[in-house]
Amino acid sequence: RIGVTNMYIWLMRHGATELSKGADAEYRLSARGVADVKAMAAIIRSYTGENDIAVYSSLITRAVQTAEIMAAQLGVHEVRRHETLIDGDISGFYEHVLRQTAEKTVLCVGHSPYLEEWLRYWTGAEIDFSHAAAAFVDYKQGGDSVGTGQLLLYVQPAVLPLLRQQTERRDSE
Repeated sequence: RIGVTNMYIWLMRHGATELSKGADAEYRLSARGVADVKAMAAIIRSYTGENDIAVYSSLITRAVQTAEIMAAQLGVHEVRRHETLIDGDISGFYEHVLRQTAEKTVLCVGHSPYLEEWLRYWTGAEIDFSHAAAAFVDYKQGGDSVGTGQLLLYVQPAVLPLLRQQTERRDSE
């Protein structure tokens, strides 16, 4: 066994995309999507700090772009792409990613509805992920099962201005 038995997992939906007439798999992030992902990176960095983190992405363009931005902002040199983040195969994700990952924190960039299904399976939480939203899970591997977790935080770009205001207000006091 290479991986750790207890880890933190960030489940993140890709950023908002441009309107496109092309194939769904080729949709690219919009300017707003890029900005939202960068803003979310600051939040995630505040929780992960300098910890060893692995960044995983589905193979779909918008998720790869999101993961590459996140990796750059977090100081991670490699984005690992995995098909289970496209099709929602939680057993495959557990077997081929979580059981093989040596890092203590994993950031997974994927798609709705699979992120919601995984979060519900691990924690029981019922959350609809908006674009660039992320859930922070304290995850425990569970023998032959795909593990369990506790939801520690859910944050989406729409709340970031409110968080900044609160931080500025607190800092000025």
